[in-house]
Amino acid sequence: DEQRSTIRIYCSYIVNQASYKPIVLAVIVGNLVVICLNRLDIEQAEIYTLDLLECVFMIIFVAEMLINLIAFGIRNYFSDKYNLVDFIIIVLGVVEIALTYSPLSEDYSTRGIIVIFRTMRAFKLVGKWK
Repeated sequence: DEQRSTIRIYCSYIVNQASYKPIVLAVIVGNLVVICLNRLDIEQAEIYTLDLLECVFMIIFVAEMLINLIAFGIRNYFSDKYNLVDFIIIVLGVVEIALTYSPLSEDYSTRGIIVIFRTMRAFKLVGKWK
């Protein structure tokens, strides 16, 4: 129980740093730039780089979500509607990455879903701008 308390205190410390919110916003904007770079006439090397960056951003988003969950506690975290939307977008992003690397990604209808998931990440910016 003391270890949980120490982890919660550490996560609260991180969340309350003045630089925390601007860093999260910068990561979100960076992710949106990477999403915008994805286009039809793209070379394989660029696809690999953009996919790698997408995975890195997703890891950062999951880490941010976990830090917030621990710092605020589950009940307080989900009582904020922006955190709930953020949680849903992150879960959908993880699903999107799973679909991207699955055999289903060749299906045209699945690609449409992937594009929708990526576009929804823009809503993270709206939620963090408050």
